[in-house]
Amino acid sequence: MNWSDRSPYSRLKLMTLYRVIQEGLTNVHKHARASQVTIAIDFGAHVATLDLIDNGLGFDVAAWTLRGNEQTTHGLIGLQERLSLVGGTLDISSQPQGTQLTVKIPQAQVQAHLLTRLNPESMA
Repeated sequence: MNWSDRSPYSRLKLMTLYRVIQEGLTNVHKHARASQVTIAIDFGAHVATLDLIDNGLGFDVAAWTLRGNEQTTHGLIGLQERLSLVGGTLDISSQPQGTQLTVKIPQAQVQAHLLTRLNPESMA
């Protein structure tokens, strides 16, 4: 039995955390020119929180957000998409002294709800 079999977090959620760390470290290596990276994971009762912090160059998060899907160099769009599949969130803060990625993934399975409005006239 491996650790993920005993975890209250699904394999998919644990793999998502692993991929976030992998992509985050790749971005630091390629772009940040950092001399230090700190990774902290807290497996809380309801939410797993991952912080990946570097002391690199940083980048303009507002400009990156405005470019949206045009952005291809950071891989952060892919992380956001991967996290959304497991109900997770990604928060990015950056300044010239470094960048911090904060990821939150809920333990409980997030249910997608389909909301349908019915027009009473169309049911006649």
